[in-house]
Amino acid sequence: MILQPTVKTRRLVVSASLAVAALVSACRLTVAQTTPVTATAPATAPAETQPATRPTFAYGPITAVINGDQLSRDEFQVALTQVAGPKVFDEIISVVLARQACQNAGIDVGQAQVKAQLDRILESLREQGVPESGLQQALGMLMQRQGITRYEFELLLQRNAYLAALSKDHGQVAQEDLDEAYKEETGRRYQVLDTQVDPAQAAQLRDLVEKQKKPLAEAARSLNLRVQEFVFSEFATEKQVPKSILDRAKQMKEGELSVMIPLESGSHMIYLEKIIPPTEIKPGEVPAFKEKLKVRLGQMAQDNWANQHLQTLLAKARIEFRDPVLAQMYQQIAAARAAATQAAASQSATQPATQAAPK
Repeated sequence: MILQPTVKTRRLVVSASLAVAALVSACRLTVAQTTPVTATAPATAPAETQPATRPTFAYGPITAVINGDQLSRDEFQVALTQVAGPKVFDEIISVVLARQACQNAGIDVGQAQVKAQLDRILESLREQGVPESGLQQALGMLMQRQGITRYEFELLLQRNAYLAALSKDHGQVAQEDLDEAYKEETGRRYQVLDTQVDPAQAAQLRDLVEKQKKPLAEAARSLNLRVQEFVFSEFATEKQVPKSILDRAKQMKEGELSVMIPLESGSHMIYLEKIIPPTEIKPGEVPAFKEKLKVRLGQMAQDNWANQHLQTLLAKARIEFRDPVLAQMYQQIAAARAAATQAAASQSATQPATQAAPK
């Protein structure tokens, strides 16, 4: 399951959407099937001679009777599989693999550890000002925005409880990383819109934004250009954002559109939405601020390790399908995933490695 979260890679406040997104990070799977499944188009008669009918099963218990029309359990199972089978199957696989890894490591995980994952999300909501009386409503809205049901959410809490237990020794934070994060947290930040363009598109975009006063996002859509929003610190490293992008942003004013900026993968233009002023920390508050930041960075390090470890588990898993409908659907999804992964890798090479802006 792939969700698109709002990410703040080194921001002090870890949003609740990030916490949920950490639970629903994408899973890729190496599938071993005992029997290949091939889709075969059913023979159809002309519409006037073949009425539309639902598929029927001549076997299996009856789930329901609707005005005398029997609905078998097998028929109902096929419908459920087609609607949500691969999606839920993904999540169940992740839980099983993470649980097996804990068992192999001799690690016990119970309801207390699952509850700790829920508490982590609720605490992030509290940090954003959500009152106690509104926590459950806010949590429900988060699940709705992420497109997951309560059942799926509980599966993901279980999965992350297992992964958290496995990753507890992988949250070390080097002093150098802490110092760098502190600089980024307290320094000036730039919120920009970025798009890749060719010379003709650059001229059209500038005309729409500067002369016709169109919002950049609207202007880009009219030219079929993809726009991404980023926030990066004035102390960002070359690994986080290309130096040419950072240097240009430092020279710009809010509401200004840059010239074309050449990168290895192509030319970009950035639009400076906002300059976020430095955060002032009183000298006496610096130690506590850094300690809190260190805890957050350690948790992020654990999350990163856990997600990578899960991918390793998934890559090594051998899964045998006994349900032909699920197997066929999963083949299609696996192919779509491979294409999406390749496209994302290609796209990432054309985008600065910065953190996404808050929405």
